[in-house]
This record gives sequence, structure tokens and C-alpha cells, in this order.
Amino acid sequence: MHIVYISREYPPTLRGGGIASYVQDMANALVALGHKVTVICAADDTKAGSDDCIGKLRIIRLPGGDFVIPAVEAAYPWRKLRSVTRFFSYRRKVRNALKSIKDADIVEVPEFGAESYALHGLNLPIVIRLHTPALLDRNTFGIRKFSLSKAHEWLCAVMEKREVQRTNDITSCSQSLAEWVSRYFYVDKANITTIYNPVRGKEWGADSDQNRMADTVLFVGTVAQEKGVGNLMEACNLLRKRGRNITLTIAGKQGQFGQNLQQDAEKKGYSWCTFLGNVPRAQLRTIYANHLVACFPSTWDNMPIVCLEAMSAGCVVVASSSGGMGEIISDEKDGFLCPPGDAQILSQILEKALSLSSAERREILRAARDKVSRKFDMPRVVESTVNYYQSVIHR
Repeated sequence: MHIVYISREYPPTLRGGGIASYVQDMANALVALGHKVTVICAADDTKAGSDDCIGKLRIIRLPGGDFVIPAVEAAYPWRKLRSVTRFFSYRRKVRNALKSIKDADIVEVPEFGAESYALHGLNLPIVIRLHTPALLDRNTFGIRKFSLSKAHEWLCAVMEKREVQRTNDITSCSQSLAEWVSRYFYVDKANITTIYNPVRGKEWGADSDQNRMADTVLFVGTVAQEKGVGNLMEACNLLRKRGRNITLTIAGKQGQFGQNLQQDAEKKGYSWCTFLGNVPRAQLRTIYANHLVACFPSTWDNMPIVCLEAMSAGCVVVASSSGGMGEIISDEKDGFLCPPGDAQILSQILEKALSLSSAERREILRAARDKVSRKFDMPRVVESTVNYYQSVIHR
């Protein structure tokens, strides 16, 4: 097959997140199986694009993306309107790039960003992959209310919903997300197939625990309010007040919330809290290997790949019970689950995870790696994905 992935973000990039990691992993795995893959994405340099081939993998980076990249473009006052002023022009470029590919068999595009808007009428099978629509409110578990200050985001969010409603071929990275979208977007759940996010478990595996220091906690991901990072920092501070010499490392891209959180930590003298910023994915293996516990306390999350990476890399994972991480972790068997939003309870669960005996830790890590191998390892997920693509093409 020739599979085309459309994604505004693809490594290496200044704005990569879970979608970028997912597309990169799937593209490389499919090429390794002999399939041809083209990725159409946005260039960080919004004035210049590129077109590169690495064997059977082609990466088309388009200029004029509708993201704002402060490190690339000047922070002019109306920059937030980028998602509106470039919405249609960028998607026309996506459409033209796809039309230039004459032998594509199927296209997968995330719902996030509503790029499938540009793909109607091309006589190609289009699969929309749910990662988490912007219209869903992770705090209320309903639909986000309209805000005039974020009206520039509202247009894209509404378009995402409309695009999901217009297609019958949808995959979701978790059952939790599929149920949420089905309920609030009025989509027949029979049209949504859950195919979990993949991870190359063996690539993240740590040979030993010799580099792991006592009482070390790690967060990896976008430093955002809904990710529970502020709550995690508060929980670690509670543990320190109780005499635990805990350290916290936060690795991930920072928006305004992340910058404010870092400034707040510096003002309070939290020298035990380190912000690494946006870390290249290749460096994460070493970072995981240096920490005992990885914590992902989101108010809600879909099926974060970083959680699977941390489990594979030998970290004991403490994760939110809200959302897809409850489909990954069985509480106190292969990790720990905590209710979101309560720093006191989170501190207690973190202390439990940090206080495991060597035997208890080995058993949890064994169970975690076994689950990753059975349910989320790359070969299994790719097989399910290829079978799904073939069924869509057949229909």
C-alpha cells in the first residue's frame, strides 16, 4: 500500500507532540514492512518548504502553516489570528500536495486541526484519527464554552467536529476518547474503531536501574494546565515538607502556562524542580533511565505515548485514572492510578510508588512490560492498522 499521513506536526519540529510521535512511529514501522509512506506536514520555517525522500518514506513540509512558532516568527500583536487567516490557504496547499500524489491508496489525518476539510472530493479513502478534539473540555468532560478571547481557536474546533461528523471511517487511540466523541459529537460509535497508540517497547527498555537516583520523579509532555503539571509540582512540594528529599524533572514544550509555572517555581525557590523544555525524542531514553517514577496526572488524557514509553523504560508510572491511561494501567499491578486534581492524594500515591521494595518494583515493572508487549507493542498495532486500512479500501 501507499499510505499518506497528513499532520501539521512531524519531527524534527519545534512544535511536536503526541501526534508527531504517533505519525513518525507508524510511518517508520509501515516502511519497514515494505509499504510506501508519504507524510504531508507543516514546515517550521513558514516561508519555505521541503520535499525529501528516505527510501520509501517521503516527507513533504509545506510553508505557510497556521501554527504560531515564536522562535521562528516575530510575536506581532495579531499573531493569534494565524489559525484564521491561514486556515484555508494552508489547507489548499495540503490538498494540492495530495493531488500531486498519483498512486496513494489511503489517507489518514488527525481530527485535531481539521485538515480533512481540504480533502473532500478527491476520490480517496480518508481515515480520521481521533487524538482529542479541541472542542472537548478536559475539566468539565463536556464541550468547551465559547470564549471571545479564544475565538480564533473556536473556528478550527467547530470545523474539527463537523469533519468528524462527515466521515464513517474513524479510529481512536482509546475507548475513552471514542465514547466521549460519540456522546458529544453525535457520532455512531460503530463508525469508530479503537486502535491503541503503539510503542517500540524494546527500544525504550533500560538495561538496569543503576542510574536511577532515589526519590526522582519525571513528567514528560506538553506543560499545560490540563496535563496536571502544576498539581504535580504541588504534590512534590508536600512530600518535601514531610521530609522526603524528592526532585521533579519536567520535560516538554512550554506555552504561556509552562513559562508561568517555571517562573513561579523560581520565585518560590524550588531548586529541586528542573524544567528541561522541549527535548528531542532521541534523548528521552536517557531521561527515563535516570528516574524512578514517571507521573502523568492529567485531568483527562487520551492514550499518551509517553506513558507507554515510561513503562517500557523501567519507570514506575503514576497516572491519572481519568481517560485512556485507565486502559493502560491496572492499579497497583503494573503502575498506579490517581484521581485527577487532588495534590494531597497524588503525593500519597507518589510516596507509595517511591517506597516500593526492590522485589515489589521488579514485579510491577515486569507486569508493565508484559502488558505493553501484549497490547501496545508496535508489531501488534501496525498489524491492526494495516487490516483496518485494507477493510476501508475494500469498502
